[in-house]
Amino acid sequence: MRGYEWGTGTVRCGFCHNYGHNITTCKHVDTVFQVLCRKLEVEPEYLPTPDERKAFIEVKRREEAKTKQRKPRRKGRCSFCGSESHKRNRCHKMEDFKDRVLRANRAWKEHFVELANKAGYGVGSLVSLPVGFLSDYEPAVGIVVSYTKQKVSVFCELANHHSKYHAVPTVDVMANNELVTIDLGRLKGFGNRFDRGWNYYEVISVSPCEWSPKPEWYDEGDNHALRWFFKDISMKKKSFPLVDGLIKKWDKK
Repeated sequence: MRGYEWGTGTVRCGFCHNYGHNITTCKHVDTVFQVLCRKLEVEPEYLPTPDERKAFIEVKRREEAKTKQRKPRRKGRCSFCGSESHKRNRCHKMEDFKDRVLRANRAWKEHFVELANKAGYGVGSLVSLPVGFLSDYEPAVGIVVSYTKQKVSVFCELANHHSKYHAVPTVDVMANNELVTIDLGRLKGFGNRFDRGWNYYEVISVSPCEWSPKPEWYDEGDNHALRWFFKDISMKKKSFPLVDGLIKKWDKK
Protein backbone atom coordinates (compact mmCIF):
# COMPACT_ATOMS: atom_id res chain seq x y z
CA MET A 1 0.00 0.00 0.00
CA ARG A 2 1.18 3.49 -0.77
CA GLY A 3 0.77 4.69 2.80
CA TYR A 4 2.72 1.75 4.21
CA GLU A 5 5.56 2.39 1.77
CA TRP A 6 5.60 6.08 2.69
CA GLY A 7 5.61 5.22 6.38
CA THR A 8 8.44 2.70 6.37
CA GLY A 9 11.03 5.44 6.76
CA THR A 10 11.85 6.66 10.27
CA VAL A 11 11.11 10.28 11.14
CA ARG A 12 14.09 12.54 10.44
CA CYS A 13 15.06 15.64 12.41
CA GLY A 14 14.99 18.90 10.45
CA PHE A 15 17.76 20.32 12.60
CA CYS A 16 20.50 17.69 12.95
CA HIS A 17 19.16 15.51 10.09
CA ASN A 18 19.51 12.32 12.11
CA TYR A 19 16.78 9.69 12.18
CA GLY A 20 14.58 8.69 15.11
CA HIS A 21 13.39 12.09 16.38
CA ASN A 22 12.32 15.56 15.23
CA ILE A 23 13.42 19.08 16.14
CA THR A 24 11.07 19.31 19.13
CA THR A 25 13.11 16.71 21.03
CA CYS A 26 16.50 17.21 19.40
CA LYS A 27 19.31 17.47 21.97
CA HIS A 28 21.56 19.23 19.46
CA VAL A 29 19.26 22.26 19.63
CA ASP A 30 20.20 22.83 23.29
CA THR A 31 23.88 22.37 22.55
CA VAL A 32 23.90 24.87 19.67
CA PHE A 33 21.83 27.35 21.71
CA GLN A 34 24.23 27.20 24.65
CA VAL A 35 27.20 27.77 22.35
CA LEU A 36 25.36 30.75 20.83
CA CYS A 37 24.74 32.25 24.28
CA ARG A 38 28.46 32.04 25.14
CA LYS A 39 29.38 33.66 21.83
CA LEU A 40 26.99 36.55 22.47
CA GLU A 41 28.41 37.09 25.95
CA VAL A 42 31.88 37.51 24.46
CA GLU A 43 30.77 39.36 21.33
CA PRO A 44 27.32 41.00 21.60
CA GLU A 45 27.43 42.05 17.93
CA TYR A 46 27.94 38.47 16.80
CA LEU A 47 25.66 37.45 13.90
CA PRO A 48 24.23 33.93 14.45
CA THR A 49 24.47 31.31 11.72
CA PRO A 50 21.25 29.92 10.19
CA ASP A 51 21.47 26.84 12.47
CA GLU A 52 22.02 29.04 15.53
CA ARG A 53 18.99 31.18 14.63
CA LYS A 54 16.93 28.01 14.18
CA ALA A 55 18.08 26.73 17.59
CA PHE A 56 17.23 30.08 19.20
CA ILE A 57 13.71 30.04 17.74
CA GLU A 58 13.15 26.44 18.79
CA VAL A 59 14.29 27.05 22.39
CA LYS A 60 12.01 30.08 22.59
CA ARG A 61 9.12 27.97 21.28
CA ARG A 62 9.77 25.30 23.89
CA GLU A 63 9.78 27.88 26.71
CA GLU A 64 6.51 29.40 25.50
CA ALA A 65 4.94 25.95 25.29
CA LYS A 66 5.80 25.31 28.96
CA THR A 67 4.06 28.49 30.10
CA LYS A 68 0.85 27.88 28.18
CA GLN A 69 -2.05 26.42 30.11
CA ARG A 70 -2.82 22.93 29.01
CA LYS A 71 -6.38 22.24 27.99
CA PRO A 72 -8.17 19.57 29.98
CA ARG A 73 -7.91 16.21 28.30
CA ARG A 74 -10.97 15.01 26.49
CA LYS A 75 -12.38 11.66 27.37
CA GLY A 76 -10.67 8.94 25.37
CA ARG A 77 -12.36 7.66 22.25
CA CYS A 78 -11.96 4.57 20.12
CA SER A 79 -9.70 5.58 17.25
CA PHE A 80 -11.64 3.29 14.89
CA CYS A 81 -15.34 3.91 15.55
CA GLY A 82 -15.20 7.02 17.77
CA SER A 83 -17.03 5.50 20.74
CA GLU A 84 -16.19 6.81 24.22
CA SER A 85 -17.06 3.49 25.87
CA HIS A 86 -13.98 1.59 24.75
CA LYS A 87 -10.58 1.82 23.09
CA ARG A 88 -9.49 0.47 19.72
CA ASN A 89 -8.14 -2.79 21.11
CA ARG A 90 -11.60 -3.63 22.52
CA CYS A 91 -13.66 -2.43 19.56
CA HIS A 92 -16.10 -5.07 18.29
CA LYS A 93 -16.62 -3.11 15.07
CA MET A 94 -12.88 -3.15 14.47
CA GLU A 95 -12.71 -6.92 15.03
CA ASP A 96 -15.63 -7.47 12.66
CA PHE A 97 -14.04 -5.23 10.02
CA LYS A 98 -10.70 -7.00 10.39
CA ASP A 99 -12.35 -10.41 9.87
CA ARG A 100 -14.14 -9.12 6.77
CA VAL A 101 -10.91 -7.70 5.34
CA LEU A 102 -9.06 -10.99 5.83
CA ARG A 103 -11.89 -12.98 4.20
CA ALA A 104 -12.10 -10.53 1.29
CA ASN A 105 -8.35 -10.57 0.83
CA ARG A 106 -8.27 -14.38 0.77
CA ALA A 107 -11.05 -14.49 -1.83
CA TRP A 108 -9.32 -11.85 -3.96
CA LYS A 109 -5.94 -13.63 -3.80
CA GLU A 110 -7.53 -16.90 -4.91
CA HIS A 111 -9.00 -15.00 -7.85
CA PHE A 112 -5.59 -13.40 -8.50
CA VAL A 113 -3.93 -16.84 -8.76
CA GLU A 114 -6.54 -17.84 -11.35
CA LEU A 115 -5.80 -14.67 -13.34
CA ALA A 116 -2.03 -15.24 -13.18
CA ASN A 117 -2.34 -18.85 -14.38
CA LYS A 118 -4.77 -17.92 -17.14
CA ALA A 119 -2.47 -15.16 -18.42
CA GLY A 120 0.59 -17.45 -18.28
CA TYR A 121 2.41 -15.78 -15.41
CA GLY A 122 2.19 -18.37 -12.64
CA VAL A 123 5.24 -18.83 -10.43
CA GLY A 124 7.75 -20.90 -12.44
CA SER A 125 6.69 -19.44 -15.81
CA LEU A 126 9.36 -18.31 -18.26
CA VAL A 127 9.04 -14.75 -19.50
CA SER A 128 10.79 -12.66 -22.12
CA LEU A 129 12.21 -9.31 -21.04
CA PRO A 130 12.61 -6.90 -23.98
CA VAL A 131 15.72 -5.05 -25.09
CA GLY A 132 16.26 -2.11 -22.78
CA PHE A 133 14.95 -3.82 -19.67
CA LEU A 134 18.16 -5.47 -18.48
CA SER A 135 20.34 -4.93 -21.51
CA ASP A 136 20.49 -2.27 -24.20
CA TYR A 137 21.54 -4.85 -26.79
CA GLU A 138 19.52 -8.03 -26.38
CA PRO A 139 16.36 -9.41 -24.76
CA ALA A 140 16.56 -11.71 -21.75
CA VAL A 141 14.63 -14.71 -20.53
CA GLY A 142 13.63 -14.86 -16.88
CA ILE A 143 11.59 -17.01 -14.55
CA VAL A 144 8.75 -15.81 -12.33
CA VAL A 145 9.98 -16.40 -8.77
CA SER A 146 7.27 -14.89 -6.58
CA TYR A 147 4.63 -12.20 -6.24
CA THR A 148 5.39 -9.59 -3.60
CA LYS A 149 3.02 -10.62 -0.83
CA GLN A 150 2.68 -7.20 0.79
CA LYS A 151 1.74 -5.59 -2.52
CA VAL A 152 -0.59 -8.25 -3.90
CA SER A 153 -3.84 -7.77 -2.03
CA VAL A 154 -7.49 -6.85 -2.48
CA PHE A 155 -6.41 -3.19 -2.26
CA CYS A 156 -4.99 -3.45 -5.78
CA GLU A 157 -8.66 -3.11 -6.82
CA LEU A 158 -9.24 0.13 -4.91
CA ALA A 159 -10.83 2.57 -7.35
CA ASN A 160 -8.96 5.60 -6.02
CA HIS A 161 -5.40 4.99 -7.19
CA HIS A 162 -4.21 8.04 -5.26
CA SER A 163 -5.46 6.69 -1.93
CA LYS A 164 -2.76 5.72 0.54
CA TYR A 165 -4.50 2.35 0.83
CA HIS A 166 -4.16 1.56 -2.87
CA ALA A 167 -1.65 -1.23 -3.58
CA VAL A 168 0.46 -1.52 -6.73
CA PRO A 169 1.20 -5.23 -7.33
CA THR A 170 4.66 -6.43 -8.33
CA VAL A 171 6.30 -9.70 -9.34
CA ASP A 172 9.87 -10.88 -8.78
CA VAL A 173 11.64 -12.32 -11.82
CA MET A 174 15.08 -13.94 -11.93
CA ALA A 175 16.92 -13.10 -15.15
CA ASN A 176 20.65 -13.10 -15.96
CA ASN A 177 21.37 -14.10 -12.35
CA GLU A 178 19.65 -10.92 -11.20
CA LEU A 179 16.40 -10.62 -9.23
CA VAL A 180 14.27 -7.83 -10.64
CA THR A 181 10.95 -6.54 -9.31
CA ILE A 182 8.45 -5.66 -12.03
CA ASP A 183 5.16 -3.81 -11.78
CA LEU A 184 2.33 -5.92 -13.15
CA GLY A 185 1.46 -3.09 -15.51
CA ARG A 186 4.31 -4.35 -17.72
CA LEU A 187 3.04 -7.94 -18.07
CA LYS A 188 1.37 -8.29 -21.45
CA GLY A 189 -2.07 -9.87 -21.27
CA PHE A 190 -2.09 -9.72 -17.48
CA GLY A 191 -0.78 -6.29 -16.66
CA ASN A 192 -3.68 -4.53 -18.38
CA ARG A 193 -5.72 -5.48 -15.33
CA PHE A 194 -3.33 -3.34 -13.30
CA ASP A 195 -2.39 -0.84 -16.00
CA ARG A 196 -0.36 2.18 -14.87
CA GLY A 197 -0.15 3.81 -18.28
CA TRP A 198 2.96 2.02 -19.59
CA ASN A 199 2.98 0.86 -23.18
CA TYR A 200 6.69 0.04 -23.51
CA TYR A 201 9.11 -2.57 -22.19
CA GLU A 202 6.39 -5.22 -22.10
CA VAL A 203 7.21 -8.54 -20.47
CA ILE A 204 5.77 -11.52 -22.37
CA SER A 205 5.02 -15.04 -21.16
CA VAL A 206 6.87 -17.61 -23.31
CA SER A 207 6.42 -20.81 -21.26
CA PRO A 208 3.52 -20.76 -18.76
CA CYS A 209 3.61 -22.77 -15.57
CA GLU A 210 0.62 -23.68 -13.39
CA TRP A 211 0.90 -22.02 -10.00
CA SER A 212 -0.53 -23.57 -6.84
CA PRO A 213 0.57 -21.36 -3.92
CA LYS A 214 1.44 -22.92 -0.60
CA PRO A 215 -0.98 -22.21 2.29
CA GLU A 216 1.44 -19.69 3.81
CA TRP A 217 0.99 -17.43 0.76
CA TYR A 218 -2.57 -16.84 1.94
CA ASP A 219 -1.58 -16.44 5.59
CA GLU A 220 -1.34 -12.74 6.43
CA GLY A 221 0.35 -13.14 9.81
CA ASP A 222 3.60 -11.69 8.44
CA ASN A 223 2.02 -9.10 6.16
CA HIS A 224 3.39 -5.84 7.60
CA ALA A 225 1.46 -3.70 5.11
CA LEU A 226 -1.82 -5.20 6.32
CA ARG A 227 -0.80 -4.67 9.94
CA TRP A 228 -0.13 -1.02 9.16
CA PHE A 229 -3.54 -0.76 7.48
CA PHE A 230 -5.38 -2.11 10.53
CA LYS A 231 -3.61 0.41 12.76
CA ASP A 232 -4.25 3.35 10.44
CA ILE A 233 -7.80 2.86 9.14
CA SER A 234 -10.80 4.36 10.93
CA MET A 235 -14.49 4.86 10.18
CA LYS A 236 -14.09 8.64 10.27
CA LYS A 237 -11.64 8.74 7.36
CA LYS A 238 -13.00 10.00 4.05
CA SER A 239 -11.68 6.94 2.24
CA PHE A 240 -13.44 4.47 4.57
CA PRO A 241 -16.69 4.14 2.53
CA LEU A 242 -14.68 3.31 -0.60
CA VAL A 243 -12.54 0.79 1.27
CA ASP A 244 -15.57 -0.74 3.00
CA GLY A 245 -17.38 -1.05 -0.33
CA LEU A 246 -14.42 -2.93 -1.81
CA ILE A 247 -14.32 -5.30 1.16
CA LYS A 248 -18.05 -6.00 0.90
CA LYS A 249 -17.60 -6.83 -2.78
CA TRP A 250 -15.02 -9.55 -2.06
CA ASP A 251 -16.20 -10.84 1.31
CA LYS A 252 -17.95 -14.09 0.38
CA LYS A 253 -19.46 -14.74 3.81
